[in-house]
Formats: sequence, C-alpha cells, structure tokens
Amino acid sequence: MIQTTPPEAHINVIQASYAFLDDHHIKLIADSDAEFEILAEGYKPCHFNLIFDESMPRLEWQHCAGVSTKYTKDFDSAVLEISLTKLPPANPIISPVKPLAKPSVAARPAHTSDKAPKTRQNDSPTNNVPQQHRISVRANIPAILSLSGHDYALPTEVVAHDGELAVIRPTAKMHDILLPYSTPVTDKNTIEVEFCRALIHIAEFYVPGDPSPYQVADIKIDGVTLSKNTDMATFVLPCGKHTFSAEFQSDHFHLSATQDVTVKSGQTYKGVMTLK
Repeated sequence: MIQTTPPEAHINVIQASYAFLDDHHIKLIADSDAEFEILAEGYKPCHFNLIFDESMPRLEWQHCAGVSTKYTKDFDSAVLEISLTKLPPANPIISPVKPLAKPSVAARPAHTSDKAPKTRQNDSPTNNVPQQHRISVRANIPAILSLSGHDYALPTEVVAHDGELAVIRPTAKMHDILLPYSTPVTDKNTIEVEFCRALIHIAEFYVPGDPSPYQVADIKIDGVTLSKNTDMATFVLPCGKHTFSAEFQSDHFHLSATQDVTVKSGQTYKGVMTLK
C-alpha cells in the first residue's frame, strides 16, 4: 500500500501492477517493480522507484525536496507513507529569467593602431560558442519546462543556448500516465506543444487449452513500456502520430497487438486492443 498526505499530494502511476483506490492510496501487487510520481502545486514532481530485490523492496527517488517517507512492514503486507513536509506557496516559485548579457564596450586609447589584433592559435573562435535565444514556451494543459537542470511553470519565457534539450512535462492529476515532449532549442522564438488523451482497453482474449479469459497486457507507446499487467490505461501525450502496442507473455504463449494512431487535438482517442 502506498498513501500520500496532505490532500494537495496526488499519486501519478507511471508503471506498476496495482489497484487504484483513490488519489492518495494505491495497492501494489507484490514483487512487481513500480514507478510513480507525487504531484503537488508548488513542488517539483517527486519521482519514486520501488524496486523489489529478492522480495525486499528498496526505494529510489529524485526531485523530492520537502517530502518525507515512512516504511512499515507487517507480515505479508507493507505500507509506504509519503508526506509533504511543508505546504506549497500560494504561487509556485519560478527561477527568475536572466537577461541576455550585453557586451561591454571600452574606449580605445588614442595611440591604438587601427590594425586588427592578431589572434593566438589557442583562442576559441567565436563561432564555436552556442548562440543564446530568448524563447517563450507554452502548452495547452498545465505543464512544467525542464531546461538545464531547472524547472519552470508554463507559460514562461527563458534564455537558452542552441541545441539545449527542452522537456515539457504535463502535470495532469489523478492516475493518468504522462508522456513528456522533448525538442532541442533553435532560433525559433516559440516552443508550443498540445497534449491529447488516449484511453486504451485490452479486450478479453483466450489462449488455446485454457477456458478462462484473459484481459491484461503490457502497453507500449512508440516502443516504450508505460503500463504493465493492466486491462486499461489512460495516457496524456503529445498530439500526433503514435504507435500503440500491447503484449502478453507467459511460459507457453506470446500474444500481441499493434495500432498506428493519430491522436487529434480536442478529442480523446479510445482504442480497444485484441491480442492474437
């Protein structure tokens, strides 16, 4: 069992075999590794991995400032309590944007020659210095921009170098599985992304010789496993073309299904995948 407090903290399951009880409680299936986030306004997304190693779970986490944990075990069950140790501010704290530095101009002495100074061979040519751009970033839903180790609430304006990777992460609540959007910074003045929703159901299927139906599978998007051993999952992902796939594997059977889907803005894609 995993539970969070106070009410501002929501669990976002990224990957797990679990039963979802409500925003603040989930029940994990034993011996199945889990990955999830704790989301609260004013806090960075707190990312947890719960790893079962010889049935003894261990925790790994990132970006969890202001979060405390307590783990208790009783016979065949355990409880992980995750608590915010301070209330978030009324307005999220955003690092100020540094203005572009203006080059300093020094007066040239009267005796200075008009000839250009010689450049030493070990001087770095200026064209190797990445150019800076002031860019604005926005998304159609609440999201966070991760750039150069800093997080900014959107919409925002930042200064970045050519080629830096801008990662826009949606902050939808509840138990949606969230997919970030990544793009390198260029000389374009605006980075804008639209996120869509996709609801995937696994249809009942039978395996030869087994009269009982199955309805669980591992779900992948664009080749990345995002939900394991589930019959239904909801994704928030960048609008556009994606490849959805589902897979069920046992000691004797390997079944799968694949769909190429264009997820459109303003519409929730609802797909049913039948494994064969």
